Amino acid sequence: MRISAPFLIGLVIGAITRKAWLHPTSLVTGLWVGVATLVIGMLLRRFVFDDGTAAVFVLVTSAWIIGLMVGWRLVWTGIAKVVDSRT
Repeated sequence: MRISAPFLIGLVIGAITRKAWLHPTSLVTGLWVGVATLVIGMLLRRFVFDDGTAAVFVLVTSAWIIGLMVGWRLVWTGIAKVVDSRT
């Protein structure tokens, strides 16, 4: 929980500031929430939770968070385009 807490806080803040519930499948929403989660999470991890932010940790975390926040939305958008083209 100590590792995930700052990122969960960042996720909530990012989702609220973007009003992610209005357009949950938007790629822009995913990118905004992902970047907010990453930046806020890293800042909280470093300055509030007193944990490290080694370069490798930042790189892996960045790829993972952005991949999760944007990845499923890309898949969703692709599926929606295929379904729309068939109707």
